[in-house]
Amino acid sequence: MQDKDASQYVSVSTEVWNDLCDLVLNIIQVNRHLVRLVQKDKQEIFNRLESINDLCIKLNHRSVELEQGIIKIRKRTQ
Repeated sequence: MQDKDASQYVSVSTEVWNDLCDLVLNIIQVNRHLVRLVQKDKQEIFNRLESINDLCIKLNHRSVELEQGIIKIRKRTQ
């Protein structure tokens, strides 16, 4: 049972890492757009900022799940 739980949290941590990578890539893309900002790019930047915000919210939820899972595993192994 503990191996299954540990595997689940490894899977969640992998998802969190992937979401973090996506977030970093989006931040880089937004920065590039900001550097060459022109009037027509404003909507694209807004859309990317919304995407970053959504990823941050998702990442926060996943990190809370991961933290709770780690706490459960620690309690079981003590």
